[in-house]
Amino acid sequence: MRSTPRRRSLVVALATALVLPLVAAPSAMAVVKDGARPVSFERSVVAQVNAARAKDGLPSLLELPALRTDARGWSSYLAKRSTTVAKGKRLKHQSLATMKKDARDAGCTGRYAEIVLWATPAPSAAKIVSSYLASSGHRDKVLATRFTHVGSGTVVRNGITFNTIRFASGCARTSSKVAGWATKRSQTVGRTQKDAIVVSAVAPRKVKLQKRSGGSWKTVKTYTTSRTGRVTVTLPRSSKVGSASFRVYAPQTTTHKAVASKVTTVTYRR
Repeated sequence: MRSTPRRRSLVVALATALVLPLVAAPSAMAVVKDGARPVSFERSVVAQVNAARAKDGLPSLLELPALRTDARGWSSYLAKRSTTVAKGKRLKHQSLATMKKDARDAGCTGRYAEIVLWATPAPSAAKIVSSYLASSGHRDKVLATRFTHVGSGTVVRNGITFNTIRFASGCARTSSKVAGWATKRSQTVGRTQKDAIVVSAVAPRKVKLQKRSGGSWKTVKTYTTSRTGRVTVTLPRSSKVGSASFRVYAPQTTTHKAVASKVTTVTYRR
């Protein structure tokens, strides 16, 4: 299929971004089942983006899971319109308002942008990125110095592959605290009661409820925050009267350092 890019301007966070719907050329890749491509595939797309940047002497972009989730969501929306796209309808971009909200929810306060394409049959990660690089508008985004974080989302439907790549900047690299936890340094609960506490962390992220035992912290349960970073952590029941120390711990990720909450002491009574 021939490439048929069309130009339109898009104002993105005080900058003008050129966004170009792109139809990629056919590849020899085997048929891929309908649905979202695995995270490993999206990481391959990001790796190809960073390989292209490295050739130009540019720093790598950090993959942000929240941006991947947003990109995949938009690709899924486009996939639902696969019939109209196949009939020659141009690709749509997410609205600026939603794109901005997504970036802010991901912890990114700077600029943001999006590029999209559709292709058939299913292209490799390398083919997706090379197709973007073949278009000046898309290439500008891939090689931009104003972005620091990236996320790719790919969805296949009816044999057509839809890819969205989101870019952002000003993204938080550390969490100074786990908010909402340990507003009371100690509390008393019944042995058969469970106490739920809402905590916030940079999303999306896994957090662990840990209990102090034998001089070390043991994980009681692992939670995954929502896309906005909130999760309800539930203190466990106890069959014994006494006190126990708990904390919430968020392990290190590719974009965030590990962070632990203050310790809260729970006294279990009869």
